[in-house]
Amino acid sequence: MDVVDCIFDELGFWIPCAEIVQVTEPLVVLLRVVDGEKPAMGYIYEGMDRAKEAIRSIYVGVEDKYRPIWDIIDRRWHNQLHRPIHAAAYYLNPSFCFRADFKADEEVLSGLYSVVQRMVTDTTATLLEMDAFNNASGAIFASQLCKEGQTKLQPDRWWQMFGPSTPNLQKIAIRILSQPCSAFGCERNWSMFEHIHSKRRNRLSVERLNDLVFVHYNLRLRTRQILDDDSSPITLEEVDPESDWLTESTDPVFTDEDLEWVDQANREAEAATMAEEEDRARSGTTPMAT
Repeated sequence: MDVVDCIFDELGFWIPCAEIVQVTEPLVVLLRVVDGEKPAMGYIYEGMDRAKEAIRSIYVGVEDKYRPIWDIIDRRWHNQLHRPIHAAAYYLNPSFCFRADFKADEEVLSGLYSVVQRMVTDTTATLLEMDAFNNASGAIFASQLCKEGQTKLQPDRWWQMFGPSTPNLQKIAIRILSQPCSAFGCERNWSMFEHIHSKRRNRLSVERLNDLVFVHYNLRLRTRQILDDDSSPITLEEVDPESDWLTESTDPVFTDEDLEWVDQANREAEAATMAEEEDRARSGTTPMAT
């Protein structure tokens, strides 16, 4: 009866449940962006700010309500997640940097300068390039085509197309903005590892096994890039937290038939080893200790 009473208690059960869903939805949206297929490094900083603002709007700006939740988020964000690279990626993302409401506060600029100092040697030239980018000056940055691409291309691709006039800053931006932000790719790597290291192939050397995982996973990435070559940027407003992201599954990319050549190579290696041992036995010699 206690369970039944709890379920039928609207004030004590369902209203708090609805509040929990409202509060966690902005964070789920951010997790969806981070764990997606596209490089999301340039969206983490802005996404976190939007999530916090969405939580504050739920409580209509009543600080006693939203502040404890903000404190929990800030502790996790600042102690474990937030790094200068996130601020630098936010600044270098053209879809944010050229907006009228863009705010390059002390935290953002401090993170940007920290990353620049670590990644370049010619800081003088890079500072001049940063000034050109910030003011959208020069024939390329000031062009209409460049302005249209700010919201229509992924940030790293935008820099590939419109960043040649600032080569040092272009190199930094592409390296940062093309980075993934989660371990989702590693999880797929593990599934590939398990598929190759089966009962039939449990005698593979560690080096050979790592090489096979590296080659096959990169083949998969290349195939997906060709089949799904979407250059559109991430749009935080259009992320659907109710999609099947949390329950999606990944089918094996390679079947046992696809990896038959691995088994054949192992059989040939074993045959060669046995033949070598037989030759030693006939000649009465023993293998040298290593």
